[in-house]
Amino acid sequence: MKIKSKLLRAAQVCQAKDDWREYLCGIHIKGNHVESTDGHCCVRMAMDKHVEIERIVNIQGRVPAKAVSSIFEIGEVEAIVKHYDQFCQLIGVQVVDVIEGKYPDFDRVFPKDDKKTAINEIGINPDYIGRFSKMFTISKMCHAKVELFGINNAIKMMSLNAIINEEYGNPVFVVMPIRLKKD
Repeated sequence: MKIKSKLLRAAQVCQAKDDWREYLCGIHIKGNHVESTDGHCCVRMAMDKHVEIERIVNIQGRVPAKAVSSIFEIGEVEAIVKHYDQFCQLIGVQVVDVIEGKYPDFDRVFPKDDKKTAINEIGINPDYIGRFSKMFTISKMCHAKVELFGINNAIKMMSLNAIINEEYGNPVFVVMPIRLKKD
């Protein structure tokens, strides 16, 4: 299975670290999407090709910055990912953990467009919003469209940059709300 390395790097930003829910510590590759979540924010990006077998994979270490394409080789005994640069030269190999489990249904997490409401305030962790620009570093101009769906519902962000949308498969980023305490 061949995937653009930039999608894997972006997914690693939202991937959980050392969570008891082991499946959140992986990147979910399903159909024509790459997605990840840590339970507080999540990202979904479209891939060029459809994959037949759904997998949750945890790449041991960071995807190399110079990697352009990554090819997964998942066998019965071992699983690895090979990273290639722009000249199709192998620049790294990493061990991959294939995680068994059921990944969260993103269609239930993403807010529906028909439920938009006008709100005056919403609680979010601003550190999570910063992940959007960390994932999509093609351009310094990383403007986003933000959709609010109510005081206790998720916030949906989508890029307004055509290059980012093309390179990262029209990414959709969602941040879960925090409960606002009334004084």
